[in-house]
Amino acid sequence: MGVTNFKSNIDRDVNKISFADIQYIIMQKLFDLRTQDDISGFQRGVTALEQTLEGIKDDIYLQDLNNLENEAQLIFDNFGQAQRDTYYFDKKHGILSALINRFNAGMLKVREYLDQSELVRMIASEMNSGIGQIVFISGPQGSGKSWSAVALAQSVLQKTGVPFSIKNVVFDSHEFFKAYNNKERTPEKSYLLFEEIGVNASSKDSLSKTNKILMKVSQTIRYRKLLLILTAPDISFVDKTLRKQLHFMLETEKMDRHNGYCYLKPFRVKNIQRTGDLHYVYLKNNDGNQVTQVRIGKLNKQTADAYEKRQIKYKDTLAQEAELELQAIKEKQITSKNVPITQRANFIEYDLLRNKGLGQKDAYERVGLSRPTARKYDKLREARKKEQLLGNDNKKEAHLELNSKKEAQLGGNIVKEGQKLTNKNSGDGENISK
Repeated sequence: MGVTNFKSNIDRDVNKISFADIQYIIMQKLFDLRTQDDISGFQRGVTALEQTLEGIKDDIYLQDLNNLENEAQLIFDNFGQAQRDTYYFDKKHGILSALINRFNAGMLKVREYLDQSELVRMIASEMNSGIGQIVFISGPQGSGKSWSAVALAQSVLQKTGVPFSIKNVVFDSHEFFKAYNNKERTPEKSYLLFEEIGVNASSKDSLSKTNKILMKVSQTIRYRKLLLILTAPDISFVDKTLRKQLHFMLETEKMDRHNGYCYLKPFRVKNIQRTGDLHYVYLKNNDGNQVTQVRIGKLNKQTADAYEKRQIKYKDTLAQEAELELQAIKEKQITSKNVPITQRANFIEYDLLRNKGLGQKDAYERVGLSRPTARKYDKLREARKKEQLLGNDNKKEAHLELNSKKEAQLGGNIVKEGQKLTNKNSGDGENISK
């Protein structure tokens, strides 16, 4: 981040004051207040300066501030509030001065290529040290989330020494758990990509279940030494508690389809323990430059085709499930008499899975039901089938009865018409005799 130096505009004879000059004036006034023992004014000035610098705070500042908070607490415990405040604001003034100096010295904004990026180096380094990592990638549909996620996994695994497999890309919580619990499929230093979390959930309850599952897994990721990559349109699809488990967040910035590139903004997620707030800060490389963009090249054809095949298969499954749901609604398979309203969503999901051919255990585990509940649902399904069969038989009998009535009515009409014709002919014969 560079700033404009103070310079005189000779043409207009007007002095233009830069942001750096304003900062210098503020620091000078704070110095005067402190030397004049105007402690109250000095403390208010430090607080105001901190607020004006909100947009340029870096990792070093956040770490220095965290250390200061701990030191100030010790002074408060031993010497009281007055001593604590004097120490705290003097030290914070120094920390802010150092921040301004770093800012004005300038940090070069750089773009890195994925394979040689600080992002891949940091993730792989943590994993090789035995610490799993969680990365969240956000962006609208078609912005390159999937492309970026697969490419990131490939680049990291090249540095951890584990072969890449497209089979570790999953689209729902059931497949996610199957992959996660299979250590042959997801060994140490490998990856697991959960695509579009929450997007495919049929309800808020389903989204909540997905987040609960991820919360449980996130507690063990670091010990499994896995790279877990999550994608979604935005951070709102991730539960607030789960966000604190993230290590990195990447935002898709743009996609250059003509040249075959995708661009990301890379952020390190910082959890500020003092406030519980989350800060998203750009990465810094070994040269001290700020990495504000990562460029990702196009996936090779084999990987791209394999991913597309898995994606199409899942979307086809979604379409079939949607068709079954509509059919269930049309046939009124769920009624208030046999399933409480609070359980209908679970019953529908369980019923759809059973109709697709899943066994009882696989179905109730996927929905998150107990075995007794699954048995109850299966009984309801059997009862419903009998009602449908009985209903079909009744319809056939009613149809036959209706046809018999129509035939009888038709026969009666024919007889009546015959009698009328006979009577008419008899009348005509009498008239001729006369």
